[in-house]
Amino acid sequence: MKDKHKLLWGLAAGAVLTSLCFECLLHSLPRRAQPNLLQNADFEENLRHWGWYVHRSHGARAEFTTEQVRSESRALKISVTKPALYDSIEFGQGPITVTAGHKYRLSFLARATGRQPIRVQAIQNAPPWTFYGFRVSTEITPKWKTYHLTGRAGLSGSDAKLVFYCGGAAGDIYIDDVQFQDCGS
Repeated sequence: MKDKHKLLWGLAAGAVLTSLCFECLLHSLPRRAQPNLLQNADFEENLRHWGWYVHRSHGARAEFTTEQVRSESRALKISVTKPALYDSIEFGQGPITVTAGHKYRLSFLARATGRQPIRVQAIQNAPPWTFYGFRVSTEITPKWKTYHLTGRAGLSGSDAKLVFYCGGAAGDIYIDDVQFQDCGS
């Protein structure tokens, strides 16, 4: 077979299938989308289901609002008015469930007025804030872009929270369409 990705059909005895590339068959089936573990991921309900914290002891200052940004869509706007450590400002959502060894996919649409480092991780939703193992980082740039990040959870828990950490530079950060999906093991 010259091209393993072709289906070969034989026309003997009334159109009987004589050869089939199994890999092609699997890739042709529709993939079931994994559910988003987050609520109000598009911020159309303003900040409902989202929480935030500013470590004022680090000297950070920030405001959290939603704003009409693209066509008729709202987005989270974080205004970092006084930068400090890159993780001095946090926002997130919980409780969610994470499973040890599972791969998770995080995607979100974002832009910033300048380059803004951001880290996202899964932690316990209450003290002692146990780290559940999912941790990813990127830098938000001035142009709207969809960021796709993946990582694995190291611990299981139904009391997890997905937290975004930022605050290392002054300026505005816009985030929208946040998706956090369990891709299995």
